[in-house]
Amino acid sequence: MLVTIAIILSPILYDLLFPGSFIKDSYYWVAVAIILMTLIDEASNYRLTEIQFDMDKREIIFNSSTIFSSSKKDTLAFDNAGLEIVKSRSKFKWLSEPMVLYFLKNKTEIIEIKRSKDGFSVDTMKEIIGTVEKLSLPAAQ
Repeated sequence: MLVTIAIILSPILYDLLFPGSFIKDSYYWVAVAIILMTLIDEASNYRLTEIQFDMDKREIIFNSSTIFSSSKKDTLAFDNAGLEIVKSRSKFKWLSEPMVLYFLKNKTEIIEIKRSKDGFSVDTMKEIIGTVEKLSLPAAQ
């Protein structure tokens, strides 16, 4: 997000610093292209929409989708599952994630849950942690 803001503000600062420059006109096209690439990248990323804990099959089901409604389903067996919890220690709260959850399969990260990417609140993430702990799955901080 900060990169996008910097890109948007760059032409304005450039105009103030170098009035009448011949590069100025072509710079706007570069800024627009970078912004469009960022938007396309964000729109095509999968965002986690639902987590299901299936007790009968002993697996966690992750449902994800993109803005263009392409959906995907990933599963993780309880036997191989783990959870890593990372809490922010940054002084700049508005720049960092308050909490990030990583679901692991044999100590390899397969799913990352962030508020900025997936839209889950901290309370929802705490509920996920509580469910994982009730199932006696390994959870590390």
